[in-house]
Amino acid sequence: MGQKDRLRTGREPSLSSESRPQSSGQEPRVGGDRAILHLAEMLQHDDPDVRTRAVFALAEFGDERALAHLMEIMQDGSQPWGVRERAAYSIGPIGEAAVPHLLSLLHADWNIYGDNPAAIGLGAVIRHHTSLSETVTPALIEVLDNTTKGTRVAAVQAMGKVGDPAFVPHLLEVLRSEHGRIEVCAAESLGMLGEKARMPEVFDALFDRLLDKHTEHGSVSPYAEALARIGDPQTIPQALTLIEQGEQHVANVIDQLVEGFREAATSHLLDWLRRVDSPYRPHVIAALGFTRDRRAVEALLEMLDAELEHQATIIEALGMLRDPLALPRLVDLLNEPAEPHLATRILWALGLVGDFGIAPLLLSYLENHTAGSLIAIRMLGEFKYAPAVPYLIGRLSQGSARATVITALVRIGTPEALSALARLVSPEEITTLPENLNPDALATIEALRANQ
Repeated sequence: MGQKDRLRTGREPSLSSESRPQSSGQEPRVGGDRAILHLAEMLQHDDPDVRTRAVFALAEFGDERALAHLMEIMQDGSQPWGVRERAAYSIGPIGEAAVPHLLSLLHADWNIYGDNPAAIGLGAVIRHHTSLSETVTPALIEVLDNTTKGTRVAAVQAMGKVGDPAFVPHLLEVLRSEHGRIEVCAAESLGMLGEKARMPEVFDALFDRLLDKHTEHGSVSPYAEALARIGDPQTIPQALTLIEQGEQHVANVIDQLVEGFREAATSHLLDWLRRVDSPYRPHVIAALGFTRDRRAVEALLEMLDAELEHQATIIEALGMLRDPLALPRLVDLLNEPAEPHLATRILWALGLVGDFGIAPLLLSYLENHTAGSLIAIRMLGEFKYAPAVPYLIGRLSQGSARATVITALVRIGTPEALSALARLVSPEEITTLPENLNPDALATIEALRANQ
């Protein structure tokens, strides 16, 4: 069987001692062969970080001498996923010699609910050697005819990573006619193809699947994600029309769709909100928060007083936009009487929009209110606002907020704050804090406690 035949069928045997690629006999680079043997030993180390470094180092060789070791790591299910994934990406520079082994590996008994290392490796090879797609593309299409579910899922995943537009009709057929994991992978691969899959029939198939699948609000839909990645803004009015017709599944993922288009979606969303009165209006308002567009900020500020029933959603969207234009109105809202749930949302939005300048307002708020206090305390710590230290020390006795107060005092790190922590907080509470929170402050607390 010639090299071309092996590439097309993907039936190369796995890397046994007989089939493993051998050095071409040319002089190795300085320390080359010995270094590879040493790195191969490092791949057996107990520490996954050491194994990952060895994979990185093997990738530097970029030739067949490293292939057998990288393939072995990819196939070893006992390895952490990060190590196996890194090995798959590292095969890319090796090129043609790796292709038959990767195609063969698609037939292995993989867990179909994870990424496939062989698919990742094929994608990496094509990124480094684009001309090999002429061979890999027909081979993957042929593998898709395999009757084994795991192999077909692996082939579909590989199609997205290789990125040839010739895969579109095959992925579309899978999306339309099959169910389960392989159908989800087909949607994901179409999304990875991006503008190469920008066709009306692809949009229609993805929307059909979106309408057919129950998707909880806030969850990631592979169909919506694919539509966003393909990147045609005309999918937004199509989605809004479906929402107007009462399609809840589309309403549940409109924010996910909008995130893929941002400013390009704003006009469509605002026009819909002006025209349509729908029970799914809050979904579309929330989607404005993903546009990062000042036009959305201005529209939401106008809506704040006009749509009181949606005020909480509007405030959250303003926070997501992170535009300081909203700051004065949010500050005004915090100073007005508000329901506890609304005050919490205002504080959350201020944390995204505001800066150090709002710290005095937060402290004043905490001295007179309880709603949203954990958010306000956390923000004071992030701003390192020293005038808040006496108040925070007083809050140490309140168990419900104690952990948040301790974290804030460590962040602020003034002598007064650290002295209080050394006196009033147990060593066990300090040891539960992240070591990188404020290492100097944590060391000072330990020293102060030792001198007590």
